[in-house]
Amino acid sequence: MARGSFSRRPTVRDRALCLRRYRYGESSLVVRVFTRSHGQVSLLAKGAYRMRSRYFGVLDLFDTLGLEWRASRAELGSLTGGEVLERRRALSADLDRYRAGLHVLELVALGTREAEPDPGLFQLTLDTLDALAQPDVEPELARLAFDLAFLAQLGLKPALEDCASCGRDLSRERAKLVPVSYRAGGRLCTDCATEEGGHRSPLARQALGNLKVAQSLMKTPIAALGRTRIAPASQEGLDRFVQGFAEYHLETQPRVRTVRRSTSPGPALPPTSTRASAS
Repeated sequence: MARGSFSRRPTVRDRALCLRRYRYGESSLVVRVFTRSHGQVSLLAKGAYRMRSRYFGVLDLFDTLGLEWRASRAELGSLTGGEVLERRRALSADLDRYRAGLHVLELVALGTREAEPDPGLFQLTLDTLDALAQPDVEPELARLAFDLAFLAQLGLKPALEDCASCGRDLSRERAKLVPVSYRAGGRLCTDCATEEGGHRSPLARQALGNLKVAQSLMKTPIAALGRTRIAPASQEGLDRFVQGFAEYHLETQPRVRTVRRSTSPGPALPPTSTRASAS
């Protein structure tokens, strides 16, 4: 490499979230970040553990970062500077919020690609981490809301009101338990459920009320979750369905699984009753 060629590499600046960190040598880090305008990026942070480094103490999980790096044709770019734009210490001070935050970052790592920006998912992730930092937001509820919005962002939104196979409108059906299929993409009518079962595709039964809660939850802004409560049984049943759906379509099981706990007592009705306007 010719002298001075390193300095001629283009410098990139972007907002970012740290997804993973790996120690490199005695004082450096390799970080995998999700950026607003450049998708996932892998960076070498030389001397990250040295107190005089321009990014010492910057590369923490959950914080919104402002990073600067030199792009490279190699796999790793070279980090040249960084600052914390928004610190979220509350997520590291509470085990449930910490686990929920790790779950969010892991799904983002699974659902995004190198150099493929997704500004919508980036903003959704910021909103969810902000919600998790609020003491009045149930961490498992915020994580569940993120899971549903994440699936929708990736084009994997579960069919909850129409049959996932034939498209039939099921909004008027009043059965307490309805058939759902991860493979088909959500709720099924009776005829399609019979056909799906004939293909030996695994079917499950989900409480209709839980699916209505999911529909309403997807319409609720993340910022309004502090005023939202769901009955524990409904949240646990819906959580099993959403996590199973995500694992099937992502073809992997996230390593971080939140510990299901009962949420604060509340009415088992859709969270639209507490929904704030989206403005």
